[in-house]
Amino acid sequence: MTRSRFCARFGAALLSLLLAPLAGAHAEPTRGEWAGLIEVAGRPSFWRLRTELVDNQPRLAYAMPGGGVNAGGEWQPLPGATMGDGRIGFTLPAAMGGGSCTARREGDALLSVATDNCRLSMVQVASPPQPAITPGLYRLRDGRLVSVGSFTDFPQPTVIEFGTGRWAFLFERGAGEATAGPSLQSPWPVRLTLKRLPAQGQAERLLWSENGAAPQIGERVDIVERPMRWTNGALSLGGTLMLPPTPGPHAAVVLSPMSTDAPREAYRQQAEFFVSQGLAALIYDKRGVGESKGDVRETGLTDLADDAVAAVRLLKQTPGVDPQRIGVWGHSQGGWVAPIAAARSSDVAFVIAQSGPSVTAAEQEIYRVETSARNEGLSAAEVAEAADYERRLMHWVKTGEGREWLQDAARTKLDARWAHLVEFHEKLPELPSRRAQTFWYFDPMPSYAQVKVPMLAVFGDRDAFVPVERSVALLRQALAQAGNRDHQITLLDHAAHGLWATDLDSGHKAATTTGFHADYFPTLVRWMKAHGLTGQGTGKR
Repeated sequence: MTRSRFCARFGAALLSLLLAPLAGAHAEPTRGEWAGLIEVAGRPSFWRLRTELVDNQPRLAYAMPGGGVNAGGEWQPLPGATMGDGRIGFTLPAAMGGGSCTARREGDALLSVATDNCRLSMVQVASPPQPAITPGLYRLRDGRLVSVGSFTDFPQPTVIEFGTGRWAFLFERGAGEATAGPSLQSPWPVRLTLKRLPAQGQAERLLWSENGAAPQIGERVDIVERPMRWTNGALSLGGTLMLPPTPGPHAAVVLSPMSTDAPREAYRQQAEFFVSQGLAALIYDKRGVGESKGDVRETGLTDLADDAVAAVRLLKQTPGVDPQRIGVWGHSQGGWVAPIAAARSSDVAFVIAQSGPSVTAAEQEIYRVETSARNEGLSAAEVAEAADYERRLMHWVKTGEGREWLQDAARTKLDARWAHLVEFHEKLPELPSRRAQTFWYFDPMPSYAQVKVPMLAVFGDRDAFVPVERSVALLRQALAQAGNRDHQITLLDHAAHGLWATDLDSGHKAATTTGFHADYFPTLVRWMKAHGLTGQGTGKR
């Protein structure tokens, strides 16, 4: 599947205004750091701002740890900042379209003033960043289970409340304290405050304080972890098995990675959900990532499925795991891989596939580009131009035709508003590789038609990455061909590709969503209970 578009693609002076009360033009420069959301022309990016002294002169620098024009998170200077009448301003990088931002200090927040095309919502954070709350699964006094960690491939600490699906980034405020705002990336106004408490015995604790509710203590749940290594042929893979602190044997699930190169830790919070329901969960590094060898660029979907099958075989021999109840979970590209794994091995006892296409990767990519361009509000002509580029690229992959046109587009279309949705190639090889053809034009339907084990497939009806209606129809057709009557296809209304609640699957909505669809976790729980997979877990959801 395509890499996540979770964040939209996207000086040298700033006075101490950012960190001290507004004091006038000659205030002493002070160093500090801020984090939050900047929206330019409706396109959001997650930023960190830092004030610093360089050659005894104040400077403002920025980093974008979640992707965009500064995707590596390295600090880069911002051009000329200004201040006056209690305001500060700076010029945006050219890669974000230029223009300027103006903001004011309000307590611990840095908020935008009505200006041209920029909106800003940030809070002061610890500098350098430091984990305020120990990652892990916590049980609150009222029985709720919440997870603190980093979700998918985004580095910012995230809190997820299982049951309701609510989530938000945590902003490290120093001294063992973190806060969260009203939505995922919006830090202000503060809705939730977490404070690290002294451990009680072996258990780490936190204080959970929500607006309008009495604070309560949360205690970290003990999860048993085992490092695991296995092989698929000559390829060596590494992962971590997480088990409930209750007697086994437990049903187990192998979490097949998505298309990104994020390590196993990106799937820890999803694994903690399964552990909370009494299942063991194996997370692992994808090929070429972390402790796993190989190169994912040289593999196809069946190779990735075989990696998951090899993990299932390993778990069948692992103490604490029920060898008859081991399945594969996957989201996005993993949602392709999970049913393919079940088709290739009778060791796979069940499948949970999320947002997994039933079409080729080429068809899925064309759909993604066209739908995403439309959802970003581009004109009909721009949408058509973006889709045309992607069709020509996929046609080249299949036939080798149109290479010169694509290379010319890579030189002339970089400034197009849809450019961040596609991949340009100024130097394409003479012919596409055999691997490219087999990957982009692999038909999953023959594999799906061999899936005879219980299967849950979950889709969001607003998915901008996957043609859901067509994928559901093809999946039903394939499972009918397999004679599989033990399957459930759930379509969550007003849900995105990532299964978070929205009326539109776009970068802006992703940044401001309040969490997973309300029925996402309950759907998984009901299905797992109906199939005898849940056991004595870690408590209430």
